[in-house]
Amino acid sequence: MMTFPGRQVRSDERDCVTDFWWWITDFGDSAVTLPLAFLVIVYLVFILHRRRAGVALALATGGTAFVLLLLKLSFRACTSGGGLITSPSGHVAMSAVVYGCLAILMARGTAWRLPILAGTALFVLAVAVSRLAIGAHNLPEVLTGMGVGTGFSVAFGLSLGHEPPMMHRRRQLLVIAALAILVTFGLNPPIEEAIAAIASDLQGRIPGCE
Repeated sequence: MMTFPGRQVRSDERDCVTDFWWWITDFGDSAVTLPLAFLVIVYLVFILHRRRAGVALALATGGTAFVLLLLKLSFRACTSGGGLITSPSGHVAMSAVVYGCLAILMARGTAWRLPILAGTALFVLAVAVSRLAIGAHNLPEVLTGMGVGTGFSVAFGLSLGHEPPMMHRRRQLLVIAALAILVTFGLNPPIEEAIAAIASDLQGRIPGCE
């Protein structure tokens, strides 16, 4: 069941199609993407001793999270829910940067480069569609999140320079990613509620906001 953007699906309205979109959307939850990025960073820096790639991934992930937090607080505090954009999609942004950066690492130096990048792009797009399908965001909010996450993932790819490809380490990277997702999938900490509460406290305190 598809819903209009901005209206969350009630539990008694959910059918198998809606359940599918909720399942997809959980892949973009920060409870999944942040631990996944953290484990990959640890693996890159301390196991493979690829500090450049690890630091670049940390900056890309942290930068995306920071920008999204600022945007969410600013829009919520300044629009009071009445603007075209109230809360840019963190699920989409974090999916674009974390899965995008992983795809870039996996795709370097392999003939499967195009399929890996294209498949990841489709997966991130599915997360974006899921946010619309469950009524969590409208299109401008999804596109904003996509733009931020994609921008940081592109910057990550450019920052690698002549970093050697993963080669036979790709399988290890996949195992780490799979384990991180299996352990954290389905956890839904009230991050959005916490941001909304902070934004409510900031209303009237930000210059230029009514």
